[in-house]
Amino acid sequence: MIGYLQRKKRGLRFRAENSYVRLYPKQKYKFGGGSRVKMIAINDNWDKMQHIEDHGQKNAIYATKYIYHENNVSTGVASYEPMIGKEENALVKPVNYSRRKVNSITINNHQLEPFGDIFYPAPSVVYSKVKLMSSVPYNVTQHGTGYSIHEFYTAKDFPCKYSKTDKYFIGKEFMVPLQFYNRSELAEVVVQGFAVEVNDMHGKQKMQSEYDQFDHLITSTENIYKTNSSGDLDNFATIINPESLQLQNRMIGVNHEVIVDACNQITSQEGGGVQLNIEVFTSPAIPFLYLFPYLLLINFH
Repeated sequence: MIGYLQRKKRGLRFRAENSYVRLYPKQKYKFGGGSRVKMIAINDNWDKMQHIEDHGQKNAIYATKYIYHENNVSTGVASYEPMIGKEENALVKPVNYSRRKVNSITINNHQLEPFGDIFYPAPSVVYSKVKLMSSVPYNVTQHGTGYSIHEFYTAKDFPCKYSKTDKYFIGKEFMVPLQFYNRSELAEVVVQGFAVEVNDMHGKQKMQSEYDQFDHLITSTENIYKTNSSGDLDNFATIINPESLQLQNRMIGVNHEVIVDACNQITSQEGGGVQLNIEVFTSPAIPFLYLFPYLLLINFH
């Protein structure tokens, strides 16, 4: 694309105040709203429970820290981008199209993908890996407190999918170009289908692991979902037909919603006119006035 623009000498100048550029963030994180739990601490108030003054006892604080990054990179994954400021969304791409008009110029325009984005999930952030570490009181040197890691499936593992069919076009044009009667009729029928496939895997627990203070794995539990060879969810399962009592492979746990949107636009224009023609004969030199009616009727559908 860049080479094509350079050869055609296009895109050499732009107005920075009216433009924006979508770049890939090298830091691999974006700023977002909301609140996150950083630490939960409990104070035992041990010094207040002593009856002897100058007992020298100190409080102990037991805390659990939540770590949401790995190798200085956040593990957060957003299910979708907010509608306001969605220009940063990598799924938003222009789709060019043209509008043809009778006896007029062709209008070139564009729309933004993905179509049907109102069916996409609401924007939310789920962290694919969260590390929970327990703090140790200051006077404890030997302990068996390790840490735990919770992993979750996100929209990165099972993203929403968008697809569309090819446009099916039927056109009909009818014209009657006569001197006294003119009619032009253009009929077009365009059919196209769009599909948005969503899932509820964003936030489901993937694995829970327990480690000791020496980073040795103690125990772990992993939740594995059935997928096909391409990594998508496989919703087919073996069932027993209640009528024939035979084993069958059927799709389960899937909801389909079909929406049909039909649009019709009619533009009609009618007009009439009269054409005046005067001819003069040399003999006899009497001018004769001829009125020639001219009817103009234009319908556009």
